[in-house]
Amino acid sequence: MLRSVPAPSTSAIDVCGECDVCQQSPTVVAVDCTAMMLTAINVIAAAGEEQLTLLKLVAYCRGYGLKKAPAIAELATRNCARFVPALSSEDWGYLVSQLVDMGVLVYKFSHTAHATNVYLAVSALHETQIARTLDQTGGVEPFIVRYASTALPNALMNKD
Repeated sequence: MLRSVPAPSTSAIDVCGECDVCQQSPTVVAVDCTAMMLTAINVIAAAGEEQLTLLKLVAYCRGYGLKKAPAIAELATRNCARFVPALSSEDWGYLVSQLVDMGVLVYKFSHTAHATNVYLAVSALHETQIARTLDQTGGVEPFIVRYASTALPNALMNKD
């Protein structure tokens, strides 16, 4: 699941040479996070009428609060989600931001007189991936996330 490649200057992660990470001569590590992408998509779909903010989506993807959301908890028994509590909220947030950047997830805004709320939804182009099990990845483009090797989360190091 992990591939190491030398960090070229044209890489998505530019080497500045100034910070402590760059001075340690990092390599860029590509991690296949397709199972986590399918987890996020299926969690949003299973939430039904409940609109999910980033914080709520990350909590569910880490496996928290599932007693109040039995439809989401059931995803793991159907092999439609892999909840990873060892992956920090910040790292899940990074993965979700990559999904938004790739167009898999979209922002939905809701306004009230006192606040603007931002919710996440599955984009129309990726709705066909809803309800896929984690082993049904045929036709799903791999979700590859690049990390500097020194910043790779421990929870992603020893995945199958």
